[in-house]
Amino acid sequence: EDGLTLGVTTVLPQEIPEPFVTADDVPNSYCFGFDGKAVLPDSDDPIDTGWNPKDVRVGDRVGLLVTPRGEGQVFHNGEAKVTGVLGLPVGAPLFPIVDLLGSAVSVSLVPAAEPPIRDLGPSPPPTATQSLPGSIPTAPTGPKAAATPVPTVAPAPAPAPAPPKPAAPVVAAKPTAVAAAQAKEATPATRKGPCFSSHLKGRMVALSEQNTVASKQSGDTEALHSVVFLEWKMPAVPGGFYFEVRVEQTLTTELDG
Repeated sequence: EDGLTLGVTTVLPQEIPEPFVTADDVPNSYCFGFDGKAVLPDSDDPIDTGWNPKDVRVGDRVGLLVTPRGEGQVFHNGEAKVTGVLGLPVGAPLFPIVDLLGSAVSVSLVPAAEPPIRDLGPSPPPTATQSLPGSIPTAPTGPKAAATPVPTVAPAPAPAPAPPKPAAPVVAAKPTAVAAAQAKEATPATRKGPCFSSHLKGRMVALSEQNTVASKQSGDTEALHSVVFLEWKMPAVPGGFYFEVRVEQTLTTELDG
């Protein structure tokens, strides 16, 4: 039985005509989940991962990390469940995919999520600008220092004052200020957080008003057409690129009311 699946693709969203039936149908996609498999475009057969997401529960957090060396890692509630899957793209923009397969009914995007990094390595050595204890130079003291004559320098003549420049028109700064404000609005820093794409989603997927929650409109564990893309490319984090979802509803909770 399949379960919640996360993945990425290097294909630009505007070049994808439809979200496809399942996540692994998306061109050049790298997907983790299903029934304990990883599906890569360059691999003839799915890779057994040892992690089956079919039993995820409400409140669980599942994240996908792509490391700088092209390794795919899956974290379930902060614990690494899938590691060692290599061959993911390096140096290309990655666009995240979520597939609400199996019992997964609804997930939300976790803003500013980061993977648990167990070891960031040793601290870098002090740089030339970092003073160590006792390294601050001091002025020479004693008779030798006192005997050193101090040369007298005649003051230089004051330069003639430069003629005043005409003041720049105040209106000349206005277009620059407007352009800066427009550029600020267009930068990713002004975004409130990750959201799902309202254009690239399967016909079985409905989104919340803010596009931060994706829900499958079916009580069938075998229902398809539940793929949804994120609006932007995968966020960069310490350790690579990462995104994470929180399970909001499963088929079990839906049936229990």
